[in-house]
Amino acid sequence: MSSQDRYRHRRLLWEKNHRVLPQARHHVWWVLHNLLSHPVLGVWPSTRAIRFHDWTSHHLNQRKKVYYQSPRPDLQNRRAWAWHNIAGHLAIGLLPIGPSFRFHDRTSEAMHEPEWV
Repeated sequence: MSSQDRYRHRRLLWEKNHRVLPQARHHVWWVLHNLLSHPVLGVWPSTRAIRFHDWTSHHLNQRKKVYYQSPRPDLQNRRAWAWHNIAGHLAIGLLPIGPSFRFHDRTSEAMHEPEWV
């Protein structure tokens, strides 16, 4: 499933599960996750950054509690990791449109981190 497909699916779930401002609530978590947690990961992939990422991810995906700890990245290609987490996520965070999602997906593939999207 592409990042754009996941985005559309997630927005529908927010509309289904929340009566009060569902799209605005989704947007707040979307921005926090993509414009803050991923760029921090791109620059500083520490345990704290991973926990922050997981916390924003679980809220964005409306999970009741953080039950999954993302693994530490292997970082065989630090440049691709930074490019994806900074440029790829800033692109979809600021402009969630087709070209941005395709750019994000290409940068995701280039970093060769199967546990990270």
